Amino acid sequence: MIERGQNRLRVVLPWLEPALGAAAIEGRACARVPAAEWLLARGRSNPVQDIPWREWLLAPVAARTDLLRRCPAGPAGRANSTGRPPEGTWACARPVHLATAIEHLRLAPEDVEVQAGESSALLEDINRHLEGRGLRLHAQAGWVDWQLECDEPIECGSVEPELAAGRSIRDLMPGGRDGARVRALMNEIQMLLHEHPVNQDRAGHGRPAINTLWLWGFGRFEETDEVSLPMLYTDDAWLSGIWRLNGMQSEPLDELAKGFDAGGGQVLVAGSRPPGDSLSGNGLIDALAQAERSCFAPALAALRSGIVSGVDLLLGGRAYAVERSARFKFWRRAHPLAGAPA
Repeated sequence: MIERGQNRLRVVLPWLEPALGAAAIEGRACARVPAAEWLLARGRSNPVQDIPWREWLLAPVAARTDLLRRCPAGPAGRANSTGRPPEGTWACARPVHLATAIEHLRLAPEDVEVQAGESSALLEDINRHLEGRGLRLHAQAGWVDWQLECDEPIECGSVEPELAAGRSIRDLMPGGRDGARVRALMNEIQMLLHEHPVNQDRAGHGRPAINTLWLWGFGRFEETDEVSLPMLYTDDAWLSGIWRLNGMQSEPLDELAKGFDAGGGQVLVAGSRPPGDSLSGNGLIDALAQAERSCFAPALAALRSGIVSGVDLLLGGRAYAVERSARFKFWRRAHPLAGAPA
């Protein structure tokens, strides 16, 4: 039995607002997405500053202040692969393309697509290069980050690739006690991949080179008692790993559209990366259409039916709170997302 008034759907799509902003600057048209436009038109909008999106998503969770700290992205990604608490230090290793600018290198704003055969070849050669140094790379099918296993503790502060995308990497490289060691490792890998056969083949097909690994999320898992967590639909390995470490299973984003029962509690949805391979050209139109099907339309249906009493949205730097009573605000007219009211 659903207890009305206590259950909310909390949705975060951190890529959406920046993508719409880039499209507006470039003069690209965006497709209409009726459910998203309805929710934003009838919601209460507030700017959100200096709050990482995962912390915003976990705000209703009682143990939120400890979850991300005691299980950084590296060990969480490993737990998501194995289903077991990882031992030792782990980090995320994102295959990326560094583009050359006039006076610096910048991280390409979009993920590079790595085919299965390419992944196997690169992993084999990089691991051969790392042999005997207490470092090993692992890959998990279906997830964008590889995992770096470290025999010795490494203390290193690093920036998530999404936060570095499109920017000069000069001031974004890993820091902290072992930052110099990690930076040197990234440079080694960059030189190893410079003329790698995989990249020669990619160049022949007009595809961007995978010219280094972006290392981030270093840390160790701090084991404590399991905590009770709400339902989670996500494409984010960090969050999925945290759920597995607490005896729960997250669901893929597409499963939300099949229906859910909030059961008097929270339901969390996190689409950490845009659907598809690119947001250029028609890629944004396709990404918006998929977000409409997998997130916005199910959220609106749940609100209208009373499965949830409210929907909270974070789409970049702005949050929206939509109450069930919003369905009576007929005077609030929907607008294209690029022109949604602030």
